[in-house]
Amino acid sequence: MNNLIRSAVLAFAVLSFAVPSAVQAQAKSTAKKAHKPTNEVRWTSMLASMAVLAHEGAEVKRITPAEKTQIDGTITKVKAQIAAAKKDGISEVEEDAIDNAIANEMTVIAKAMSDEPRKKANPLVPVAAKK
Repeated sequence: MNNLIRSAVLAFAVLSFAVPSAVQAQAKSTAKKAHKPTNEVRWTSMLASMAVLAHEGAEVKRITPAEKTQIDGTITKVKAQIAAAKKDGISEVEEDAIDNAIANEMTVIAKAMSDEPRKKANPLVPVAAKK
């Protein structure tokens, strides 16, 4: 019985330290903070790269129209999130969501462009070097 009581007291002691820390960590991650221009520059650069890669991939038929529509939709959504962040501030959770959305779409592009059946069906013709 004493061991049970000691275990219960120990469990409550551990929880009394862990729970407030977890709540504070969550509060930090959802708290709005000032928009960082460096994040915007990075995101804008990656979005521009995504747009170019999606366009070129669609031209050579390695990216399907549905994938292109999905990528364009993500670009539009992320640009709206960036605009909202400039106006209202941004939380760590929102920053992570933007980073993850960009990373996921870049993965879609990379898989589509390197897919062997698509490569065989739509080979890229190398451009002759100029002298």
